[in-house]
Amino acid sequence: MKTVSAFYLRGTPCLYHLFAELAGTYDLRLYWPADWEDCARWLIGASAYDPLRPRPLPVLPLGPMRDLSFHGPRLARKAVHDKAVIFTRPDHAALLPYFARQKKIYYAIDDYAQYRTDWLSGEKRLLAACDHVVAVSQALGKRLIERESSARARLSISPNAVPGAWIPEAPPQTSRDLPDGLRLQRPIAGVLGSISSRLRLDWLAEAVNAEPGLYWLFAGSVEQGELRDEHRPVLAWLEAHPRCRFLGRQSYEQLARLAACLDVAVLPYSEASVNPYGSSVRLYLHLPFAQPVVATPGCLAVEEYQPLVRMCRSAGEFVRVLRDLKERDFDDGLRRARWEAAQNHSWARRAEHFKTLIGM
Repeated sequence: MKTVSAFYLRGTPCLYHLFAELAGTYDLRLYWPADWEDCARWLIGASAYDPLRPRPLPVLPLGPMRDLSFHGPRLARKAVHDKAVIFTRPDHAALLPYFARQKKIYYAIDDYAQYRTDWLSGEKRLLAACDHVVAVSQALGKRLIERESSARARLSISPNAVPGAWIPEAPPQTSRDLPDGLRLQRPIAGVLGSISSRLRLDWLAEAVNAEPGLYWLFAGSVEQGELRDEHRPVLAWLEAHPRCRFLGRQSYEQLARLAACLDVAVLPYSEASVNPYGSSVRLYLHLPFAQPVVATPGCLAVEEYQPLVRMCRSAGEFVRVLRDLKERDFDDGLRRARWEAAQNHSWARRAEHFKTLIGM
Protein backbone atom coordinates (compact mmCIF):
# COMPACT_ATOMS: atom_id res chain seq x y z
CA MET A 1 0.00 0.00 0.00
CA LYS A 2 1.39 3.42 -0.98
CA THR A 3 2.09 5.93 1.79
CA VAL A 4 0.81 9.53 1.68
CA SER A 5 1.68 12.29 4.16
CA ALA A 6 -0.85 15.01 4.94
CA PHE A 7 -0.88 18.10 7.16
CA TYR A 8 -4.06 19.58 8.57
CA LEU A 9 -5.70 21.20 11.56
CA ARG A 10 -6.80 18.50 13.98
CA GLY A 11 -10.57 18.07 14.26
CA THR A 12 -11.48 19.92 11.03
CA PRO A 13 -14.58 17.95 9.93
CA CYS A 14 -14.21 18.31 6.17
CA LEU A 15 -10.54 17.28 6.22
CA TYR A 16 -11.10 14.44 8.67
CA HIS A 17 -13.81 12.86 6.50
CA LEU A 18 -11.77 13.21 3.32
CA PHE A 19 -8.73 11.57 4.89
CA ALA A 20 -10.88 8.86 6.47
CA GLU A 21 -11.99 7.92 2.94
CA LEU A 22 -8.44 8.01 1.58
CA ALA A 23 -7.25 5.77 4.42
CA GLY A 24 -8.89 2.80 2.72
CA THR A 25 -6.56 3.15 -0.26
CA TYR A 26 -3.34 4.60 1.17
CA ASP A 27 -1.27 4.27 4.29
CA LEU A 28 -1.76 7.80 5.60
CA ARG A 29 0.84 9.53 7.72
CA LEU A 30 -1.10 12.43 9.22
CA TYR A 31 0.35 15.47 10.99
CA TRP A 32 -1.15 18.31 13.00
CA PRO A 33 0.89 21.54 12.93
CA ALA A 34 -0.06 23.00 16.33
CA ASP A 35 0.71 26.51 17.59
CA TRP A 36 1.05 27.19 21.31
CA GLU A 37 -2.71 27.73 21.75
CA ASP A 38 -3.44 24.43 19.97
CA CYS A 39 -0.88 22.68 22.20
CA ALA A 40 -2.39 24.18 25.35
CA ARG A 41 -5.91 23.06 24.39
CA TRP A 42 -4.58 19.61 23.55
CA LEU A 43 -2.78 19.23 26.88
CA ILE A 44 -5.88 20.10 28.91
CA GLY A 45 -8.14 17.97 26.73
CA ALA A 46 -10.08 20.90 25.24
CA SER A 47 -9.09 20.54 21.57
CA ALA A 48 -11.39 19.05 18.96
CA TYR A 49 -11.44 15.27 18.91
CA ASP A 50 -10.09 13.55 15.81
CA PRO A 51 -10.33 9.74 15.49
CA LEU A 52 -7.51 9.74 12.93
CA ARG A 53 -5.15 11.05 15.63
CA PRO A 54 -2.75 13.16 13.53
CA ARG A 55 0.66 13.50 15.17
CA PRO A 56 1.26 16.95 16.68
CA LEU A 57 4.05 19.14 15.29
CA PRO A 58 4.54 21.97 17.83
CA VAL A 59 5.09 25.43 16.33
CA LEU A 60 6.10 27.93 19.02
CA PRO A 61 6.61 31.71 18.73
CA LEU A 62 10.24 31.70 19.89
CA GLY A 63 13.31 29.55 19.33
CA PRO A 64 14.02 26.97 16.62
CA MET A 65 10.40 25.68 16.54
CA ARG A 66 8.96 28.98 15.27
CA ASP A 67 7.88 27.40 11.97
CA LEU A 68 7.43 23.93 10.50
CA SER A 69 10.89 23.82 8.93
CA PHE A 70 12.21 22.72 12.35
CA HIS A 71 10.43 19.41 11.81
CA GLY A 72 11.44 19.14 8.14
CA PRO A 73 14.54 16.90 8.34
CA ARG A 74 12.78 14.31 10.52
CA LEU A 75 9.68 14.32 8.28
CA ALA A 76 11.83 13.98 5.16
CA ARG A 77 13.47 10.84 6.56
CA LYS A 78 10.08 9.29 7.30
CA ALA A 79 8.64 10.25 3.93
CA VAL A 80 11.52 9.11 1.74
CA HIS A 81 9.33 6.46 0.08
CA ASP A 82 6.03 8.38 0.22
CA LYS A 83 4.07 8.64 -3.00
CA ALA A 84 2.53 12.06 -2.27
CA VAL A 85 2.03 14.80 0.29
CA ILE A 86 -1.06 16.95 0.87
CA PHE A 87 -0.74 20.49 2.28
CA THR A 88 -3.84 22.33 3.49
CA ARG A 89 -2.62 25.74 4.75
CA PRO A 90 -0.20 28.42 3.51
CA ASP A 91 2.16 27.99 6.48
CA HIS A 92 2.81 24.42 5.31
CA ALA A 93 4.97 25.94 2.56
CA ALA A 94 7.90 25.81 5.01
CA LEU A 95 7.98 22.05 4.38
CA LEU A 96 8.25 22.20 0.58
CA PRO A 97 12.05 21.69 0.51
CA TYR A 98 11.68 18.43 2.44
CA PHE A 99 9.24 16.84 -0.03
CA ALA A 100 11.11 17.39 -3.28
CA ARG A 101 10.61 13.78 -4.49
CA GLN A 102 6.93 13.37 -3.67
CA LYS A 103 3.92 14.41 -5.69
CA LYS A 104 2.63 17.56 -3.96
CA ILE A 105 -1.01 18.63 -3.61
CA TYR A 106 -2.23 21.90 -2.14
CA TYR A 107 -5.86 21.60 -0.97
CA ALA A 108 -7.19 25.12 -0.32
CA ILE A 109 -10.37 25.08 1.77
CA ASP A 110 -10.58 28.84 2.48
CA ASP A 111 -9.49 32.25 1.25
CA TYR A 112 -6.55 32.51 3.63
CA ALA A 113 -6.04 36.20 2.85
CA GLN A 114 -8.91 36.71 5.32
CA TYR A 115 -6.91 34.94 8.04
CA ARG A 116 -3.40 36.39 7.92
CA THR A 117 -1.90 38.56 5.20
CA ASP A 118 1.58 37.23 6.04
CA TRP A 119 0.42 33.83 4.80
CA LEU A 120 0.06 35.00 1.20
CA SER A 121 3.76 34.57 0.39
CA GLY A 122 3.58 30.98 1.64
CA GLU A 123 0.47 30.31 -0.39
CA LYS A 124 2.13 31.66 -3.54
CA ARG A 125 5.01 29.24 -2.96
CA LEU A 126 2.57 26.34 -2.67
CA LEU A 127 0.68 27.44 -5.76
CA ALA A 128 3.90 27.61 -7.75
CA ALA A 129 5.52 24.41 -6.46
CA CYS A 130 2.69 21.88 -6.08
CA ASP A 131 1.85 19.41 -8.84
CA HIS A 132 -1.86 19.85 -8.19
CA VAL A 133 -3.92 22.66 -6.65
CA VAL A 134 -7.41 21.81 -5.40
CA ALA A 135 -9.85 24.58 -4.42
CA VAL A 136 -13.21 24.07 -2.72
CA SER A 137 -15.04 26.47 -5.05
CA GLN A 138 -14.83 28.00 -8.50
CA ALA A 139 -14.64 31.45 -6.89
CA LEU A 140 -11.70 30.45 -4.70
CA GLY A 141 -10.00 28.87 -7.70
CA LYS A 142 -10.14 32.20 -9.53
CA ARG A 143 -8.64 33.94 -6.50
CA LEU A 144 -5.76 31.47 -6.42
CA ILE A 145 -5.04 32.00 -10.12
CA GLU A 146 -4.94 35.76 -9.48
CA ARG A 147 -2.20 35.09 -6.91
CA GLU A 148 -0.23 32.67 -9.09
CA SER A 149 -1.24 32.50 -12.76
CA SER A 150 0.79 29.35 -13.43
CA ALA A 151 -1.56 27.39 -11.13
CA ARG A 152 -4.34 27.55 -13.75
CA ALA A 153 -3.06 24.47 -15.58
CA ARG A 154 -2.84 22.47 -12.34
CA LEU A 155 -6.11 23.59 -10.73
CA SER A 156 -9.19 21.46 -10.04
CA ILE A 157 -12.32 22.09 -7.97
CA SER A 158 -13.50 19.76 -5.19
CA PRO A 159 -16.22 21.25 -2.95
CA ASN A 160 -17.15 20.15 0.54
CA ALA A 161 -19.44 17.15 0.94
CA VAL A 162 -21.21 14.92 3.45
CA PRO A 163 -20.39 11.40 4.70
CA GLY A 164 -22.17 8.92 2.45
CA ALA A 165 -23.50 6.99 5.45
CA TRP A 166 -25.58 10.03 6.39
CA ILE A 167 -27.51 10.04 3.11
CA PRO A 168 -30.87 8.23 3.52
CA GLU A 169 -31.52 5.23 1.27
CA ALA A 170 -34.66 6.88 -0.11
CA PRO A 171 -35.71 10.54 -0.39
CA PRO A 172 -37.32 11.59 2.92
CA GLN A 173 -40.92 12.70 2.54
CA THR A 174 -41.24 14.16 6.03
CA SER A 175 -38.99 15.60 8.70
CA ARG A 176 -37.77 13.37 11.52
CA ASP A 177 -38.77 13.98 15.11
CA LEU A 178 -36.54 16.21 17.19
CA PRO A 179 -34.04 14.45 19.48
CA ASP A 180 -35.35 13.42 22.88
CA GLY A 181 -35.44 16.31 25.31
CA LEU A 182 -35.62 19.01 22.63
CA ARG A 183 -39.00 20.73 22.51
CA LEU A 184 -39.98 23.21 19.80
CA GLN A 185 -43.25 23.74 17.99
CA ARG A 186 -43.50 23.18 14.26
CA PRO A 187 -42.93 24.26 11.59
CA ILE A 188 -39.21 24.69 12.25
CA ALA A 189 -36.74 26.80 10.29
CA GLY A 190 -33.16 25.84 11.07
CA VAL A 191 -29.88 27.74 10.99
CA LEU A 192 -27.12 25.19 11.63
CA GLY A 193 -23.50 26.17 12.25
CA SER A 194 -21.56 29.02 13.83
CA ILE A 195 -23.38 32.29 14.49
CA SER A 196 -21.78 35.65 13.75
CA SER A 197 -21.90 38.61 11.38
CA ARG A 198 -21.11 36.12 8.63
CA LEU A 199 -24.89 35.58 8.79
CA ARG A 200 -27.53 38.18 7.93
CA LEU A 201 -28.77 38.51 11.49
CA ASP A 202 -30.87 41.56 10.60
CA TRP A 203 -32.75 39.63 7.90
CA LEU A 204 -33.30 36.77 10.33
CA ALA A 205 -34.76 39.16 12.91
CA GLU A 206 -37.08 40.62 10.28
CA ALA A 207 -38.29 37.15 9.30
CA VAL A 208 -38.85 36.08 12.91
CA ASN A 209 -40.85 39.24 13.55
CA ALA A 210 -42.87 39.07 10.31
CA GLU A 211 -43.96 35.41 10.37
CA PRO A 212 -45.48 34.44 13.76
CA GLY A 213 -46.29 30.90 12.62
CA LEU A 214 -42.66 29.86 12.18
CA TYR A 215 -40.31 28.60 14.91
CA TRP A 216 -36.53 28.84 14.72
CA LEU A 217 -33.73 26.50 15.74
CA PHE A 218 -30.16 27.87 15.92
CA ALA A 219 -27.48 25.24 16.48
CA GLY A 220 -23.92 26.52 16.73
CA SER A 221 -21.58 28.56 18.89
CA VAL A 222 -21.41 32.35 18.69
CA GLU A 223 -18.12 33.47 17.12
CA GLN A 224 -17.46 36.60 19.14
CA GLY A 225 -14.50 37.61 16.99
CA GLU A 226 -16.70 37.60 13.88
CA LEU A 227 -19.59 39.49 15.50
CA ARG A 228 -19.82 43.20 14.68
CA ASP A 229 -20.93 45.61 17.39
CA GLU A 230 -23.99 46.70 15.42
CA HIS A 231 -25.21 43.10 15.29
CA ARG A 232 -24.90 42.31 19.00
CA PRO A 233 -28.30 43.86 19.91
CA VAL A 234 -29.91 41.98 17.00
CA LEU A 235 -28.49 38.67 18.20
CA ALA A 236 -29.57 39.42 21.78
CA TRP A 237 -33.11 40.08 20.49
CA LEU A 238 -33.16 36.75 18.65
CA GLU A 239 -31.78 34.86 21.65
CA ALA A 240 -34.55 36.28 23.86
CA HIS A 241 -37.38 35.65 21.40
CA PRO A 242 -39.88 32.98 22.52
CA ARG A 243 -40.01 31.39 19.05
CA CYS A 244 -36.22 31.00 18.82
CA ARG A 245 -34.20 28.23 20.41
CA PHE A 246 -30.39 28.44 20.63
CA LEU A 247 -28.56 25.19 21.34
CA GLY A 248 -24.96 26.39 21.38
CA ARG A 249 -22.01 24.48 19.97
CA GLN A 250 -22.81 21.17 18.30
CA SER A 251 -20.59 18.53 16.75
CA TYR A 252 -20.69 17.89 13.01
CA GLU A 253 -22.62 14.67 13.68
CA GLN A 254 -25.12 16.45 15.94
CA LEU A 255 -25.74 19.04 13.24
CA ALA A 256 -26.55 16.29 10.75
CA ARG A 257 -29.09 14.76 13.13
CA LEU A 258 -30.73 18.15 13.58
CA ALA A 259 -30.73 18.82 9.82
CA ALA A 260 -33.03 15.82 9.36
CA CYS A 261 -35.59 17.35 11.74
CA LEU A 262 -36.17 20.69 10.03
CA ASP A 263 -39.11 21.79 7.90
CA VAL A 264 -37.01 24.36 6.06
CA ALA A 265 -33.25 24.88 6.06
CA VAL A 266 -31.91 28.43 6.03
CA LEU A 267 -28.46 29.52 4.79
CA PRO A 268 -28.50 33.24 5.69
CA TYR A 269 -24.98 34.11 4.49
CA SER A 270 -23.58 37.63 4.29
CA GLU A 271 -20.56 38.69 2.22
CA ALA A 272 -18.42 38.98 5.36
CA SER A 273 -15.06 37.29 5.95
CA VAL A 274 -14.37 34.06 4.04
CA ASN A 275 -17.98 33.51 2.92
CA PRO A 276 -17.78 34.67 -0.72
CA TYR A 277 -15.08 32.21 -1.78
CA GLY A 278 -15.85 29.22 0.43
CA SER A 279 -17.80 26.00 0.00
CA SER A 280 -20.86 25.78 2.22
CA VAL A 281 -20.61 22.90 4.70
CA ARG A 282 -24.18 23.71 5.76
CA LEU A 283 -25.56 23.16 2.26
CA TYR A 284 -24.24 19.60 2.01
CA LEU A 285 -25.66 18.79 5.45
CA HIS A 286 -29.12 19.72 4.19
CA LEU A 287 -29.27 18.19 0.71
CA PRO A 288 -29.65 14.53 1.87
CA PHE A 289 -32.74 15.32 3.94
CA ALA A 290 -34.56 16.93 1.01
CA GLN A 291 -36.41 19.78 2.75
CA PRO A 292 -36.52 23.22 1.03
CA VAL A 293 -33.34 25.27 1.37
CA VAL A 294 -33.59 29.07 1.48
CA ALA A 295 -30.41 31.12 1.10
CA THR A 296 -29.27 34.72 0.95
CA PRO A 297 -26.40 36.15 -1.16
CA GLY A 298 -22.98 35.79 0.40
CA CYS A 299 -21.45 32.44 -0.62
CA LEU A 300 -20.97 32.38 -4.38
CA ALA A 301 -20.83 28.58 -4.52
CA VAL A 302 -24.38 28.28 -3.14
CA GLU A 303 -25.70 30.19 -6.16
CA GLU A 304 -24.66 27.26 -8.36
CA TYR A 305 -27.30 25.04 -6.73
CA GLN A 306 -30.36 26.94 -7.89
CA PRO A 307 -33.20 25.92 -8.15
CA LEU A 308 -32.52 23.30 -5.45
CA VAL A 309 -31.68 26.31 -3.28
CA ARG A 310 -34.04 29.30 -3.32
CA MET A 311 -31.99 32.52 -3.35
CA CYS A 312 -33.48 35.65 -1.74
CA ARG A 313 -31.98 39.01 -2.76
CA SER A 314 -33.61 41.19 -0.11
CA ALA A 315 -35.00 40.91 3.39
CA GLY A 316 -38.50 41.38 1.98
CA GLU A 317 -38.07 38.52 -0.48
CA PHE A 318 -36.61 36.38 2.32
CA VAL A 319 -39.81 36.87 4.36
CA ARG A 320 -42.08 36.28 1.34
CA VAL A 321 -40.35 33.02 0.37
CA LEU A 322 -40.54 31.61 3.90
CA ARG A 323 -44.20 32.58 4.15
CA ASP A 324 -45.00 31.03 0.76
CA LEU A 325 -43.27 27.77 1.71
CA LYS A 326 -45.21 27.64 4.97
CA GLU A 327 -48.49 28.07 3.09
CA ARG A 328 -47.51 25.18 0.80
CA ASP A 329 -46.61 22.95 3.76
CA PHE A 330 -42.94 23.24 2.76
CA ASP A 331 -43.43 21.26 -0.44
CA ASP A 332 -41.63 22.94 -3.34
CA GLY A 333 -41.62 19.84 -5.53
CA LEU A 334 -37.84 19.45 -5.32
CA ARG A 335 -37.38 17.04 -2.43
CA ARG A 336 -36.34 14.09 -4.57
CA ALA A 337 -34.07 16.29 -6.71
CA ARG A 338 -32.17 17.48 -3.62
CA TRP A 339 -31.76 13.93 -2.34
CA GLU A 340 -30.53 12.78 -5.76
CA ALA A 341 -28.03 15.65 -5.85
CA ALA A 342 -26.68 14.56 -2.46
CA GLN A 343 -25.59 11.23 -4.00
CA ASN A 344 -22.97 13.14 -5.98
CA HIS A 345 -21.70 15.08 -2.97
CA SER A 346 -20.37 12.43 -0.61
CA TRP A 347 -16.84 12.40 0.78
CA ALA A 348 -16.31 9.07 -0.97
CA ARG A 349 -16.86 10.85 -4.30
CA ARG A 350 -14.44 13.62 -3.30
CA ALA A 351 -11.84 11.02 -2.30
CA GLU A 352 -12.04 9.50 -5.79
CA HIS A 353 -10.88 12.81 -7.22
CA PHE A 354 -7.88 12.90 -4.90
CA LYS A 355 -7.02 9.29 -5.75
CA THR A 356 -6.87 10.29 -9.40
CA LEU A 357 -4.46 13.12 -8.54
CA ILE A 358 -2.29 10.96 -6.26
CA GLY A 359 -2.27 7.84 -8.42
CA MET A 360 -2.48 4.25 -7.25
